[in-house]
Parts: sequence; structure tokens; C-alpha cells
Amino acid sequence: MDERSASSLCYTSGTTGDPKGVLYSHRSTVLHAMSVVAPDVFNLAAVDVVMPVVPMFHVNAWGVPYAAAMAGCSLVLPGPKLDPASLFRLIEEERVTRSAGVPTIWTALLQWLRADPSRRFTRPPKLAVGGTALPTPVNAGFLKEYGVEILHAWGMTECSPVGTTGARMPQTANWDAERFVEYCRKQGEATVRRGDPGAGRGREGHPA
Repeated sequence: MDERSASSLCYTSGTTGDPKGVLYSHRSTVLHAMSVVAPDVFNLAAVDVVMPVVPMFHVNAWGVPYAAAMAGCSLVLPGPKLDPASLFRLIEEERVTRSAGVPTIWTALLQWLRADPSRRFTRPPKLAVGGTALPTPVNAGFLKEYGVEILHAWGMTECSPVGTTGARMPQTANWDAERFVEYCRKQGEATVRRGDPGAGRGREGHPA
């Protein structure tokens, strides 16, 4: 099978104009998984337990299932129960180390945690957020009250989807957590830069 042959098809609701179908190749899916595994993106390793709180029809769950398989880490799928209590129970029982979801999910979880002081993470997971900007008070609340770090990512269906992350850069490496909490809600640097091998369009017209 040619690596540029089609592997999946997702429809976007119009982030770059009219709604359109985006056809992914096997090559683009593998390259995206390699990017997601990287330290400045989701930083997945074989010892991690990752739980995408993103449906697979939403740009293949942000590519996390492919990245998890590539890294060799465990994959936890929450199914239809996305309420805070169910997610918290899964995080604790499955010892989830990393998770990803939209701001609505994490805002609801923070409110639920605050409702009862006994609700604490045994092992605080690292979270990724995308879809829209996470309010700074939510980011700060997770960090200061529960020791949970949140990475802000941005992308589009046409990007497979992760395009940028708000990871630390050399100029912010020495910032303390309180100073960095506002900066890290920004979209950050591109994960694939223009001119990199594999960036752009494939021979057949879908992402390379």
C-alpha cells in the first residue's frame, strides 16, 4: 500500500471558509503521531497512561490514539460518560498521567473538585486543552490548587489537527509557574514548520 493513499476522512465545520472534507493519508497520520509524541507537544512515553476526552470523530481524537500506539503507552477511553465525577474516577482508577479535552470539560472538572475539599488527585495528571482558549483563572486554579499543569494546543482539521502548542521555550524556561500561567494559554510555536519534510500537500492533493 502506498503511504500516500487515503486512510481517513474528516469534515470540518468551516474553520477556513466553507465546510469541506479533509482526506488524510497514512503518511500524514504517522507524521502527525510523531509530532504529538514529541516533548513539546503531548510528550508521550511508554510509561504513560493517556486518556483523550475527545471523540474519535473529532479529528481522530486529536491523533492521540495513533500517538499512544506509537509511544507504547496505555490508552483509556471514557466513552459517553464525560461528567466530572466519571472522569475523575477514571483518572484515579486507571492512574491516568495525561489527558486532552476542550475547555468545557476542564472547567466543569475544576468546579466539581472545588465543591468538595476531599476531592484530590493521588497523582495529578498533565492536561492538554484545545478548541478555544482556556480562561486563565481555570489554568491557574488547576495549577495552584491541585498541582495540575495544562498545555494549550491549537489546530485545525486541515492540520491533522495539532498545529501549535504553548510549551516552554528558551526565553520562558526560567519563568516561575505564576508568571508562565498566563503565557502558556497562548497558542505558542508551530509543531511543524514551513519547509519541513512532509509539510504541505501530498501528490494526490491531501496532506503529505
